[in-house]
Amino acid sequence: MIGCITAVLVGCTAAGHPNGADAPTATSTHLGPVTGLAAFGDGIAACSQRGVWSGDRWLDPGFRPVALTAHGEVLLVGGGVPAERGDIALFDRAGRNLAHRRIADDLVYAVALDPPRNRAAAGCADGSVLLLELPSLAVRQRLTRHTAPCRALAFSIDGKTLASGGRDGLVILHRLDLGTHASLADHTAAVECLMFDGAKLLSGAADGKVRVHEGTRLRRSYLGLPSTVVALVCRGPGSGVVAGLADGGLIELQADGDGHRSLRQTESAVFSLLATERQLLVGHLGGYQSLAWPTDHASITTSRRQRRP
Repeated sequence: MIGCITAVLVGCTAAGHPNGADAPTATSTHLGPVTGLAAFGDGIAACSQRGVWSGDRWLDPGFRPVALTAHGEVLLVGGGVPAERGDIALFDRAGRNLAHRRIADDLVYAVALDPPRNRAAAGCADGSVLLLELPSLAVRQRLTRHTAPCRALAFSIDGKTLASGGRDGLVILHRLDLGTHASLADHTAAVECLMFDGAKLLSGAADGKVRVHEGTRLRRSYLGLPSTVVALVCRGPGSGVVAGLADGGLIELQADGDGHRSLRQTESAVFSLLATERQLLVGHLGGYQSLAWPTDHASITTSRRQRRP
């Protein structure tokens, strides 16, 4: 159980350092929703329509960023121009742009990294799912596509499977080691987020449900969440999963059952989540909020509301 989550004031919410070090100036504000959050280097990377904030600087990928993910020494950003182009860019910890490619004719909505096998993936507004080379970002393979925009991607820990989720309500398991795929049709609305937790794959959707699969078998369902599930995170092995909702709710999913409980109702819609050892970061309009993990299992409490940049 996660227990108490406390909101803390950490200065400018675009800061890479939660204690306020190297906080950006008042002009360094996010524009629109923060749609991506990732731990990168010694700080936090966050993206919005303005660009990508990483550590103590703004990074310019050369296009409007929509999604990002980080692993080790690299940060992958996806986005583009609606109905015109889809782009991806790769950065190192020093902020250098290692590669930039146009890979589609519409936005890239989702990205995923698998550096141990020198590959990445991109999910696009036209439903295509692309397997990419690292670090060049060249398209290695075009996988089975969705019939609506692809909104979420996740590599399994062993790299054998790439899961994709689309607004067609499907989760597609691309078996990269076998060259096969399987479609899971357990959602009745758009799939917005995916997360591997060991061998289990969790998917959240606009139907207010979280489905848990092992392979193609449905193992568990969390039903009746009050809004679209837009993000899923886990603090660590054995910890409960937190779902972020479009109505601003944060919901804990019980690890040993199919129940759930409200942890906190934030003041605006949730667009992204990131779990670190000490904090849960929540992307909102104009910035992100830092919530402290508890040190005990008390009921949820609230302290000071964090400022937006």
